[in-house]
Amino acid sequence: MVNPDDISELADWERKKEKKRGENKPVQKQSQDWQPKSCDSWYVFRRIYPIYPNFFWWFFGVLTLGIVFISIYFSTAGNRPADQWSLYIGLGFIGLFMLRLLIHHAMKIIAFNRYKGWRQKLGFQLNGWDVLGRKKDFPKTHHWDKQVEYTVQVESFASQAVRKTIHDALYLFNRKANGCFYEKYFAQSGYSGEIRVKWTFVNELSVAGSADDTVVGYMYLNIVEYLKPIHEKHKVIRSVDIKFSGHVYEVEPPSTD
Repeated sequence: MVNPDDISELADWERKKEKKRGENKPVQKQSQDWQPKSCDSWYVFRRIYPIYPNFFWWFFGVLTLGIVFISIYFSTAGNRPADQWSLYIGLGFIGLFMLRLLIHHAMKIIAFNRYKGWRQKLGFQLNGWDVLGRKKDFPKTHHWDKQVEYTVQVESFASQAVRKTIHDALYLFNRKANGCFYEKYFAQSGYSGEIRVKWTFVNELSVAGSADDTVVGYMYLNIVEYLKPIHEKHKVIRSVDIKFSGHVYEVEPPSTD
């Protein structure tokens, strides 16, 4: 968890980095009916569990190196001593890949055990989270809820300094959420209008924008790592209210062809 005293400093640092990004152009697709799942279920958690880009490239980079060295060994028939080293190095990279994969899944299971009871440990009311899992297409990769509101309700005695810290925590969430937006596939069904909305402030302690599974995951982390420590220190958060519009659309990412 983040020290509440450091949140404003982190927000100021992000503001210096912030740059405007071009708008994306999604494609509309209605969701399908779904047998409801619990918001505390593995079904929901595995979809919002964050996968960081540096982990992704490290993960597959090591696997690629392993395959390359093993390919060198077989392409030269392993006739020279140096070829044997290619095999050993390749197997070493593959072993490292398998170890990292095992650690990743172990950490995911441990994180899920914490997730199952996380709402009861916040110390304040969390409203709206229980709608997750009611639809098959949300949360789901490349599926976006058009308009989500994320609001923090505070006690009347909350000082301006604490309100500023909460505001900065929401700003940091906005930065993370807007970093999840991607350009859609250029031409699909002839639709070129923008459906998704970048995250912005509605008022001092409320933000709104479009959300996919990754954005919802960052919202979870924002509550646990930022808002919870603030409340533990100052006891000022009355509730966190999340409102999903229920209007979910599929937005295809850029083609890799």
